[in-house]
Amino acid sequence: MGNRKFITLGKGATWLIKVQNPDGGWGETCFSHNDRSLKGKGDSTLSQTAWALIGLIPGGEALCKIPIDSLEKGINYLLETQRSDGAWDESYFTGTAFPCHFYLKYHLYQQYLPLIALGRYQAMKIRIQKSEVRSQESGVRMFKKLLNYQISR
Repeated sequence: MGNRKFITLGKGATWLIKVQNPDGGWGETCFSHNDRSLKGKGDSTLSQTAWALIGLIPGGEALCKIPIDSLEKGINYLLETQRSDGAWDESYFTGTAFPCHFYLKYHLYQQYLPLIALGRYQAMKIRIQKSEVRSQESGVRMFKKLLNYQISR
């Protein structure tokens, strides 16, 4: 991956972390189309939180700097807002048809985007655990080689 892509990923991840809401979620008001100072500002929504998580996971992995605190706060937001039947409710319109004039509510976004984010988070945790095991195994092999080298001398 080229330096330019790393810089772009870093800027995007940094911005997402900066605009994360205190409740752990992300949101942006539709008024941000009229007023650019409102970008990244608004009540947390399920779909926007899921989009942020979906972006932070590969961004952090590509940069080898995973923002665990932000990810966990976002994941907790999704889990805490999930209903007892496993579904989620989202009252905000988060789809833009014609900025400043017409907005859409994609009713399934509130269901499948959190599931995608949760699944990708779980997959990331598994990749990290496997990587740590490989690192530990590699360290043990190197230690044994060093030990054998010193014993044979």
